[in-house]
Amino acid sequence: MRRLLRIAFYGAGALVATLSLAPGATLPATSIGDKMEHAIAYAVLGLLGATSSGRGTMRTILGLAAFGLIIEGLQTFSPGRSPDLLDAVADAIGAGLGGAAAIVLRRMTWLLIDKDTAGATPCRARVAGGDLQAACGSPAAASSSSHKRASCVSN
Repeated sequence: MRRLLRIAFYGAGALVATLSLAPGATLPATSIGDKMEHAIAYAVLGLLGATSSGRGTMRTILGLAAFGLIIEGLQTFSPGRSPDLLDAVADAIGAGLGGAAAIVLRRMTWLLIDKDTAGATPCRARVAGGDLQAACGSPAAASSSSHKRASCVSN
């Protein structure tokens, strides 16, 4: 599942870059406004990136903000387009909202799993000092509490 989300993230990123750098005359008109388009596009990227990345939500948000700044700078070379700092701000806000949505979805998923299994998740067993080898299949995960937490999150 994570791999499919990652592919969708890169595909959506390529689409955003292509549309952002296309000549202004070739883009269809929309009724929601330029800044809202930026916020929505980067919110989708933030959601996909944060749910598919193992490197952290903040890193994804900051990477997308940098991506937005670079795209805005490259618009200088696209006919009929010009860079706008407020577009980059809308990109960063959208990425932050998408990242926040990913965090909420991740926590909701953990709560649903915990509720459905009456608290008997492998994460709970590891944190409570249960049978680590049976929970994760690796004796290396039992070496320290930080490893317990990291292996819990990655499953």
